Parts: sequence; structure tokens; C-alpha cells
Amino acid sequence: MIRSLGMQPRQIKNQLLRDQIYEYIIDMIKNGEVEPGQKLAEQSICNALGVSRTPVREALTRLAAEGIIDKIPRHGFSVRSASRKEKTDSYAVQYALEYLAAELYIDRCTEEMLQEQESYINQMEAALKERDFTQYIQANNHAHLHIVENSGNDVLIESVRDIYMSPIPTYYEDRSDRIIPILNQCIEEHRGMLRCFREKDKEGLKPLYYNHIVIDKTFDD
Repeated sequence: MIRSLGMQPRQIKNQLLRDQIYEYIIDMIKNGEVEPGQKLAEQSICNALGVSRTPVREALTRLAAEGIIDKIPRHGFSVRSASRKEKTDSYAVQYALEYLAAELYIDRCTEEMLQEQESYINQMEAALKERDFTQYIQANNHAHLHIVENSGNDVLIESVRDIYMSPIPTYYEDRSDRIIPILNQCIEEHRGMLRCFREKDKEGLKPLYYNHIVIDKTFDD
């Protein structure tokens, strides 16, 4: 089912307009503000950003060409739903790359970096208590990308960013109360990872990462 899009007004900064609108829509998809199957109405985006239809159409057309959204004849655009195989393949690659990043991070992390990581986990916990799934996803993404971006490997960083920019969700699509125990488990896994980073425990880190990225996400299938 296609749902209409509701967005809060935002201000576009000085930048090539269609590129910033493109990034804006990508961020909404990445952060779970719009879900698979949800309609991306041109006029709603125009109203939210205070821009004309032309750059919005250009951004949406580019996203459709890249396979991130679907163009539906006579119905505009909607967020693409990934197949089970696409998800399984993506999670396997995500695990391999992010665990490699974690192995590098564990040798480089400072107490200041670990405190930043802990702040993201606390944000996840607070968001879940409020049933604010969008804020939960944003904090979760920050926690994951903080580790990757402090790995010191530029090629690895770009590879993981590509995964987070892809149409395959890196978050749980379910928004019902039945997901709450799984999300609480994910928070505990993040805290377990944080302990491993502090204790330089690479062996303990590996199963936590596998469960967190590969096993837990089978709940959505």
C-alpha cells in the first residue's frame, strides 16, 4: 500500500538545488522517516522545502534511475521495497565491512570516542522509551557510522557509506510494539560492543556484530 508523505518544513541552504534535495530525500529514507512503499509526492516535498517542482522532479528522477525509489506510472514515486535476497546479501556484506571497521576502531579508539559512542546508545534508549522510531534509527546509524568513520581506512569508510546510501534498509521496517524487545536487545548488543572496545576484546566483539547485523534482522522477513 502506498501512503502519502508528511514532512516538516526545512530550509534549503546555498548549494545546487537538485543535489541538496536528492540528499534530503536520501536522508529521509536512511533515517526511516519514509518507509518502503511510501509515496514521495512532489508537491509535499516542494512545500516542505519551499522550492519549485523542477529541482524536486530532477532529484526524484535521479533517485529512480539509481534504483533507490520506484517511478509508478500516473502515481509519481515511492520508496522501493527490497527483496529478501537483496536484504540477506546486503546484511552479509554490511557485517563483513563493519566488523573489519570495528577491528580497526578497537585499536584506535580513545575514551573521548567511546563516550561519544555511549551517547548514541543512550539516545537510542531514550528514543525507544518514547516509541520514536525515527530518532532511534538516526541514533543507531550514528553509532554504526561513528565506528566506521574512525576506523582510519578511507576505502572502507566509502564502502560502508555506499551501503547506508543504498535502497536496502539498514534498520527494522516494522513499527509495531512487537519490535520493542528486538530493539532493546539491539541496545544491549551496542552496550556489549562498547564493553569490548573498552576492554580491547576482539574475540567477544565478533559474535556480537554477527548477531546484531545478520541474525537480528531476520525478524523483519
